[in-house]
Amino acid sequence: MQQILTNIVWGLLCAGLLALAWKLWRRGGAAGRRGGSMEVKTTAAIEELRSIGVLSVFKAVTKEIVTARDHSLGNLGKRYLEWLVTSRKMAMIFEFDIDFRYDLRDPAFAVSETAPGRYRIAMPPCAYAVNVRNITFYDEQDEKLLPIILPDVVNKLLPGGFREEDRNRLMDEARSQAEGLAEGLARRLGGEVRTSARQTLEMLARGFGAQSVEVEFPEGEPRRAATEGAAPSPAPYRMKRSINPFRTLADLLYPRPCAGCGRPVHGPEAALCPDCQMRVPVVSLPYCSVCGDPVAGDVPGPYVCTWCRKTAPAFAWARSAVRYAGPVRPCIRNLKYRAGFWALPEIERWLAALWPTCPDDRADADAIIPVPLHWTRRIRRTYNQATLIARVLSRLSGIPVRPFWLWRLRRTGTQTHLTAAQRARNVAGVFGVPSRRAVRGRRILLVDDVMTTGATLDACARALRNAGAAAVMAVTVARG
Repeated sequence: MQQILTNIVWGLLCAGLLALAWKLWRRGGAAGRRGGSMEVKTTAAIEELRSIGVLSVFKAVTKEIVTARDHSLGNLGKRYLEWLVTSRKMAMIFEFDIDFRYDLRDPAFAVSETAPGRYRIAMPPCAYAVNVRNITFYDEQDEKLLPIILPDVVNKLLPGGFREEDRNRLMDEARSQAEGLAEGLARRLGGEVRTSARQTLEMLARGFGAQSVEVEFPEGEPRRAATEGAAPSPAPYRMKRSINPFRTLADLLYPRPCAGCGRPVHGPEAALCPDCQMRVPVVSLPYCSVCGDPVAGDVPGPYVCTWCRKTAPAFAWARSAVRYAGPVRPCIRNLKYRAGFWALPEIERWLAALWPTCPDDRADADAIIPVPLHWTRRIRRTYNQATLIARVLSRLSGIPVRPFWLWRLRRTGTQTHLTAAQRARNVAGVFGVPSRRAVRGRRILLVDDVMTTGATLDACARALRNAGAAAVMAVTVARG
């Protein structure tokens, strides 16, 4: 009997072990089948990168100052007769960005599996597009007769000057030089572009389930993309020039120092030397769609900053031309506190570049109103810098200036060292409208020198809206 029980127990144990082995075998096979399905799905998912189309991997933004020369006697005059008659020269500042991209729809783009979870991606050739964002005339010099003998003041009084065809020819030459500089920069950035592309593709592939990715790039340098349908380059801004012999003589004898570095600057329309002009920090996208506060990094679309969401400012939008930093700071401080009217030409250049980028309803404004000073400060300073800036913007836009449509009812202290909350309390109820009939139903464009937190512009806009203004917009030279 004991032998029978022992056999039964051993039989049950053997059956259990066989059942367990069979179950483990089935589970392993199912896992293998699921793993193969996952590998197929991962490969198929990475192949879906083609649906992205054109993948932008790197963008470079730069400024270049380009000088073009032309002589009335051609190349012979340029080489040998500069002592007799100098060349015409035109200096222009080109601000452009270079966008590097890969077209993933190209047949050269391929994904292959080298091992389980490991993939190799073959990339198509890299292409780049050059987009000229802004063109500014910095200076132009006409031909000079006997430059060693005759001083500049005499040559300026002689008949002559730039003809339109001369300007167009030099402009085309400068544009081709700028494009050549952009192409050279694109070739030098090839390594950084590939690094950025590799990191982007690795991140995308790991998101699809790949363990490791090897990216292969074709030989050769990035090529320039076709430009069919590209937006035309902006028209360069040129200031109106008038000859003043006394000012020319004064600038010749006592050249003004550059506001940024102190080096001599020649010419009545230059407050900054070419090097400092290149260091002007221009406000560019991305920025808040309401207050225009710039943000670092990439933002996929329009966004509203925290301050605008929290306070809901009374103005529809505000835009600034440059950042209140670098050589911009001394220009504005000299204009504000030391009657530095020589900075107005530079400010006019900045506003001329900003105005076309403002929202489309900018041209619908009925009046420009400068942020007012208190009458005591106005008497002591003898001028309002915001009014001077408003007149500059009026010349650019054709919108009339109405400086007496808004008053400052009480004097406030400086806001330089105040926080955002303190600034808002400092200017609350400070501004008033003397004639509601004048502003009722009007679209108003406010103008000031610097916008820091937006508290002053918001207080002005609220006073105008409470008086019946249909809409209020704002433009400032700098953003703090």
